[in-house]
Amino acid sequence: MELSVFERTAERAEKLAERNFSLYKFKLILFALLGYFVIFGTISLAIGSLVGIGYLAIAHSAWVLILLKNKIIFLVIPVIWVLLKACWVKIEAPTGFELSKKQYPELFAEINAIRKQLRAPKIHKVILTQEMNAGIAQTPRLGIFGWQKNTLVLGMELLLILSTEQTRSVIAHEFGHLSGNHSRFNGWIYRIRTTWFQIMQGFDQQKSWGGKMMAKFFDFYAPRFAAYSFVLARANEYEADNIAAEITSRSVTGEALVNTYVVAPYIENNYWQDYFKLADDNPEPIHMPWAGLRSFLNKNTACQDTLAKALEQELKVDTQLDNTHPALSDRLKSIGYVAEIPHDVDISAAKELLADNYSQVVKDLDEQWLTEHKDNWKSRYAYVQESRNKLRELKGKPIEDMSEGEHWDFCCLTDEFISNDESISMIQEFQKKYPESPNAAYVIGRKLFEEEKGECIQQFEVSVKEPSLVIESCQMAYQFLQNINEEEQAENWKRLAEDQIQKNEAADQEREELSPNDKIRKSLIDEDMKNQIITDLMANETVKSAWLAEKEVKYYKETPMLAIAVKVKGMHMSENTAMQSVHTQMDIDATYIIVPYLADYKPLCKKIMKEGERLF
Repeated sequence: MELSVFERTAERAEKLAERNFSLYKFKLILFALLGYFVIFGTISLAIGSLVGIGYLAIAHSAWVLILLKNKIIFLVIPVIWVLLKACWVKIEAPTGFELSKKQYPELFAEINAIRKQLRAPKIHKVILTQEMNAGIAQTPRLGIFGWQKNTLVLGMELLLILSTEQTRSVIAHEFGHLSGNHSRFNGWIYRIRTTWFQIMQGFDQQKSWGGKMMAKFFDFYAPRFAAYSFVLARANEYEADNIAAEITSRSVTGEALVNTYVVAPYIENNYWQDYFKLADDNPEPIHMPWAGLRSFLNKNTACQDTLAKALEQELKVDTQLDNTHPALSDRLKSIGYVAEIPHDVDISAAKELLADNYSQVVKDLDEQWLTEHKDNWKSRYAYVQESRNKLRELKGKPIEDMSEGEHWDFCCLTDEFISNDESISMIQEFQKKYPESPNAAYVIGRKLFEEEKGECIQQFEVSVKEPSLVIESCQMAYQFLQNINEEEQAENWKRLAEDQIQKNEAADQEREELSPNDKIRKSLIDEDMKNQIITDLMANETVKSAWLAEKEVKYYKETPMLAIAVKVKGMHMSENTAMQSVHTQMDIDATYIIVPYLADYKPLCKKIMKEGERLF
């Protein structure tokens, strides 16, 4: 099986580290400095050019006249400005409920005690999020120039399932990555890995040619540096676990790890999934999610048999190359802890550390959750009611009178709202009538694959005719053939999946950008979608007029790439200011780019206006 670029790079680095760690460390330092060299080299080049022009202006005024006469200076200075601007990457800090030392003295006392013990950097902000997670985010205030702002992120769900002592272990683990008590080099590499990915994302968001040029380098460089430094990053995780065990104890750290790996999925399967199902029958939540979770954890003792099976399965998982975090079994082995089934926490860290504010925090989280999810909840309720009505209608219609689309909808709705077993037999009947249906072949093939039956391959040969089903079909076919040692056939399916991934990436890439050099034509979308676009745009008070066209694409031509040019009312200093509300109000099922009729985009807008049609 052919390894990916990441796997090959990580494997090569691992072998070198085993053979000659000093040489590996030296190469890693050079690799880490390469990113700085490119950035500061670009800045130096830009500043040097400005200084050079200034020197010529003072010492040799004739050169300035030549530059002005030939208009070269009007080209050079904007280029220098774009390069300098591109290197100023703004990296956003994580967001959440900010916790203050005055309101949460117990929590901050724990944090500061651990920080001082480990001689770790100062924490500038502590935020609470809804996730089952914890971490320290370092956000450089000056972009590539550093001056880190450290934010400790604590997930409320994590605090609810851990004791205060176990939470100390988790916080100590996160501080361990930055600790001054242990390997400074490992900590530096850990931070650099994060920094290069942050900078890569920052460059990717820039629209100038300078930003795009830097983005191309970092899109190539950052993942390869991550792979080459993977050996050290993995070691840093083990080191952080051992630091946590030193600060608390092996048993406390082991219990915290087991709870995180095992209890978290239990909550997901036995609380959150059931909670989201309430939207099927209720237009609004019948109780608040976080208040409900608190009650669930207080009243329900996790089934020991369920947790034992979950722990047994988790301990069988091997450490993978796609994650710096080792598998649970390896992490527990590293700290010398023998896994035990998690037991209920008497007093959660949330209740103890948030103290008098505990109930208010739960209430605030509930309000935030409702704000973020109320539209999805209503959409799900509306979808379920509509689907059930449709299912009732289809039940009353003879199958022979159904169209292919209606027949397939009948199968899918039966699967979703009645019975999987009943739907499988219906889909088999559907396939007899429509043997070339990729959807039917995929569902039947998946079931045959789960049953380890070779007939799944014939089904997947049909399902791959639908592009959206290719990758999953190939993955199952590959795994089945690998299991029966049919290596050559398995490789064929692997290549087919890789080709599809490349095609999808190329399709995404050509839909990400729009330029005056692209071929643009009149849009061929139906009138309903066109009317929806007009409605959405006219509902926005900032939009004065709009034109619609379509970019000619190479991949998936049946799915249009829309180009919408708009003129806005009033004065707007940036694209973001002009377009923010427009994007928010657009609600169409299509890929599109909105181009404001502003200075930087006028050539593109004029082309859209010429080749397309005016909407209003």
